[in-house]
Amino acid sequence: MGEHQANDPNAMPLADFIAQAMHILATQPEANEILVERVYPLRFAGDFDAKKFETFFEQFNAAMAGR
Repeated sequence: MGEHQANDPNAMPLADFIAQAMHILATQPEANEILVERVYPLRFAGDFDAKKFETFFEQFNAAMAGR
C-alpha cells in the first residue's frame, strides 16, 4: 500500500503477516477465514455484544483520527 503504510506504526509488518498467514494455512487447512492475530479485535468486536462493539468502534475511530 505504498510509502504511507510502510512507515505507519500501526501497520503490521509484511513478514509477520506472511508468517502468521502461512502458519494458519499449514496447520488449519479447513479454516474458512484466515485471520492474523492483529485483526481479532476488529473481527470479533461485535460478536453478540453491542457494548463491546461500541467501545471498540470509539477506540478505533479515535486512533484513526489521530493519524
